[in-house]
Amino acid sequence: TLDIENLEVKPEERGEGHGRALFLLVQRFAYNVGARWIQIDSELDAVGFWLRMGFEETGATFYGGKVSMTKQVPDP
Repeated sequence: TLDIENLEVKPEERGEGHGRALFLLVQRFAYNVGARWIQIDSELDAVGFWLRMGFEETGATFYGGKVSMTKQVPDP
């Protein structure tokens, strides 16, 4: 499992596709190192982004109200 600690785009640059492009690089990296899953503890205001990237909520909420989310690493 590849654990994403933090992935952030400046607020003034959000909505321009930078987060998606960055995540696709992370996803390719995960595949290349043999990870089968990607996991992130998401900030509440970013849950929608991760859902659009194909993540699912695990049902666990951690410190600071973060939401645990996972995604299986797809073949390229």
